[in-house]
Amino acid sequence: MPPFDGKTNARGPDIATRAEMLAKMRVRPRPAYEQHLIPNGHLTEQTHRSVQQAHERRIEHLRERLSNARDGLETGFAIDPLNGKARTDFDRSR
Repeated sequence: MPPFDGKTNARGPDIATRAEMLAKMRVRPRPAYEQHLIPNGHLTEQTHRSVQQAHERRIEHLRERLSNARDGLETGFAIDPLNGKARTDFDRSR
């Protein structure tokens, strides 16, 4: 190794030390923390759109199930009083 003359390598020998690493880590800029985790740009639109579509699919699914249940109840209430009517009418006619 050539002697240090102040011209070739002004920083001294290139030795990696833990102290140098920690010093550089202390002075590096820290990331700014944000209060929210919402992405920016097209990711925001895509995320909101996919969430909205999922909500709309769920609403449509619930609407369909409730409609089927309501139709079943209405049909059941309409037909239930007629249940056994034919037998009753037949028995009365004898």
